[in-house]
Amino acid sequence: MGGGGHCISCIDVIEQEDRFTIAGIIDLPEKQHRKILGYPVIGTDDDLPHLAAEYKHFLITLGQIKSPDTRIALFEKIKSLGGTFPVIISPLAYVSKHATVEEGTIVMHKALVNAGAAIGKNCIVNTKALIEHDAKIRDHCHIATNAVINGGCTVGEGTFFGSTAMARECIEIGKRCVVGGGASHGESVFFPDVQGPVKAGVFGASGFSREVADILNPFADELVYIDLDPETTRYFGKPVVNETEIFQLKEQRFVFVIGAGDNPTRQKIYNRYPDLPFPNIVHPAASMGHGQLERLKMKKGNIITAGVRFTNNIEWGDFGIFNLNCTVGHDCIIQDFVNIAPGANISGNVLIEQGAYIGTNAAVLQGKSVGNKIRIGQFSVVGGVRW
Repeated sequence: MGGGGHCISCIDVIEQEDRFTIAGIIDLPEKQHRKILGYPVIGTDDDLPHLAAEYKHFLITLGQIKSPDTRIALFEKIKSLGGTFPVIISPLAYVSKHATVEEGTIVMHKALVNAGAAIGKNCIVNTKALIEHDAKIRDHCHIATNAVINGGCTVGEGTFFGSTAMARECIEIGKRCVVGGGASHGESVFFPDVQGPVKAGVFGASGFSREVADILNPFADELVYIDLDPETTRYFGKPVVNETEIFQLKEQRFVFVIGAGDNPTRQKIYNRYPDLPFPNIVHPAASMGHGQLERLKMKKGNIITAGVRFTNNIEWGDFGIFNLNCTVGHDCIIQDFVNIAPGANISGNVLIEQGAYIGTNAAVLQGKSVGNKIRIGQFSVVGGVRW
């Protein structure tokens, strides 16, 4: 089911495995009466009821990057009609006898699935992907070409893990994430479970809002900037809308990110619209210690940019900005509307109170406190009892 580029690759794997005969392809109405690698297009999704009565086995050959929704819908439709999904494994792949692969999953040429790994339903394990020992790939995932999932990792349901990306040992990648090609992960990208197209509105049309858009672009189907008094209708290729259109965007199931770097401005925007959905967003090049992802999921509005490192047992509030290459050590408490600038280093057991700003390349030493709305200048070192 699906007649694009991924279908062509799947056909080759099915032919090499030589267990099944391909009866035909199910594709879009405009592609009827065509052939794909010599196999006819025999129907559309509307024909599934009678095709399921005629044929026993199906494989979803539609690719997946931004959203798993179409693959999930097709899988559930065929199951409801009584169809079955075999496991397809290329003879050029290696799957350990101690690994498990569930129905509807295809393991493609030169992929490696090691002992103790468990791969769920309706997944794509693409060419030369490596799934190491004891890794868990939940249902409806796509592990792209040359990607590496190291031992003990868990990849959440519906996630796309891009070509040559690498997840280090024993970390968790959240549900319905989009991990860009080449990313190296210590923890996961988190984005809320949004059914259907992902639409995002970014408050502000300035430098930091563009950095926010860079994090969102790989998985947002639609992105707009929001400004109080727009001077232009487009900003770096994306539409700019007036803030008066907020509630129309909410009705269209947009989620929102406050792309203003100034702490008081961010708090004012939130105070105007406290009922909007504000997800946390995390750049794929950020990393987190054990359990930090689950804590993040309990919060909202945080923006974590490239190169940021959180260790472990960190408590944070809402609407923080953690900017390029900053680090936050063990047992810290970071309250609401805090801004940690690029390259800043927060040692362990530090308290940073609401609205504080820690400047570029500043350092806060072990066990110190930074008070409410305090600004720490660039290159400063906080070593006193309390600022």
